This record gives sequence, C-alpha cells and structure tokens, in this order.
Amino acid sequence: MVPFGHYLIFYTVNAQGIRIERVLHGARNIPVLFGA
Repeated sequence: MVPFGHYLIFYTVNAQGIRIERVLHGARNIPVLFGA
C-alpha cells in the first residue's frame, strides 16, 4: 500500500512489474472494507 495524496494505492509486484490492485480514497473506513 502506498499513500498518494488523499488516496491509498494497493499493488502487487511480479516478474513483469507492478499491478495496481485497488485505489481507495483515504477518508473511507479501510478496516471495514477489508473485514477487520
């Protein structure tokens, strides 16, 4: 996860490079979105 401005960018790294998995606004309730 990388913060960028008001957004959180979730990514994975593989042999070809990086893949953006999800971009969420930081004001969202992130733990609830991931079931925590």
